[in-house]
Amino acid sequence: MIAIIKKIFEASPETSKIELKGKCSDCGREIDINITPTSRGIGLSGGALSEFSPNRYSADCPDCYNVVSLITHHFRLKKIKKNLRAG
Repeated sequence: MIAIIKKIFEASPETSKIELKGKCSDCGREIDINITPTSRGIGLSGGALSEFSPNRYSADCPDCYNVVSLITHHFRLKKIKKNLRAG
């Protein structure tokens, strides 16, 4: 996905922002994601994009993305602690 977005910006250097409008894949709320080129790659505001299989993407509002991130972080920490106890 990052490669595709970078190609869009490279092909159109005058483009300073890509705007994606749609609905959050989790809660259905309207979202407006802005993608901008940065010195380190690309920046997103207004939501998150995820590739869940080749060439299939989902968009999440900031609230849903944060909840998923917290849950994922929690389970990663549990796994790390379990491995530390076993090791």
